[in-house]
Amino acid sequence: MNINAICSILFSVVLYSCGTDNNSGTGENNQNKSASPEASSATPVKEPEGIEIGKIKIILKGVDGSEESWIDYMFYKTDKLDAEYKRTVNKIIHSNLYTNFEGNRKNAKAEISKRDFQQSLEKFEKDYKDLLNETEGEPFSTMPWNMTQTFKIDTTLISYVQLECSYADYTGGAHGNYGTSKFIIDRTTGKQLTVSDLVTSTRELNKLVEKYLRKAYKIPNGQRLDEFGLFENAIEANNNFYFDAKNNTLCFDYNPYEIGPYSMGMVSVPIDIDALNSILKIKFE
Repeated sequence: MNINAICSILFSVVLYSCGTDNNSGTGENNQNKSASPEASSATPVKEPEGIEIGKIKIILKGVDGSEESWIDYMFYKTDKLDAEYKRTVNKIIHSNLYTNFEGNRKNAKAEISKRDFQQSLEKFEKDYKDLLNETEGEPFSTMPWNMTQTFKIDTTLISYVQLECSYADYTGGAHGNYGTSKFIIDRTTGKQLTVSDLVTSTRELNKLVEKYLRKAYKIPNGQRLDEFGLFENAIEANNNFYFDAKNNTLCFDYNPYEIGPYSMGMVSVPIDIDALNSILKIKFE
């Protein structure tokens, strides 16, 4: 079996889940402005419409039935890429398609269309059929491959746009894979925020992550985290985070295998914004 086929079998888009189902939309009641707390008093203005929303799907047939694969997408239309943050959002979306493999931004482009999502599903279908041909019709599983991806753009904040890229797939073996990646993009600079952009002290942030992990999963203070099930007796903030306006929390998500076994599932750690006030550099407004 060639390397491409092996890569296809092992494919799993990184991800990147506390959901951002609430407040996803077409971008009304938003404004471009500075990320600094001092500029947070600016009056919101309506953001021009420019987000395309849709769904595409295919059906793959296997020995034991058929499976549907689909992509629910949102992206900024090419004629509406009038701000750098919109280009950043589209590049992240494009980099997380199956055709780009694991969030690779090297070949990511801002000018995307429905055709890019269609090509991603077509590539997934082609890799499955190529594998069938190479194994003479007997793949690792009699069930066909399947994949779902969802891209959501949340434009409810004035200073930032939040993006969620989630996936689930099955390409043979004992079970499928899944994950979600969250991104916060500064409307003014077009930059994706990282932990270093969020806080003045990552050390203090990591203490809060462990504290709220224990709170969320009811882990006693005296119990080691590796005894609870994590790979190590420690947890650190990652760059897979988003702001939950409804609950006023900053949530850090860890996908399966990131800090614990697959059986643990996705680990989500919501931290009260008030607990972050002394180290937080920005305001989520």
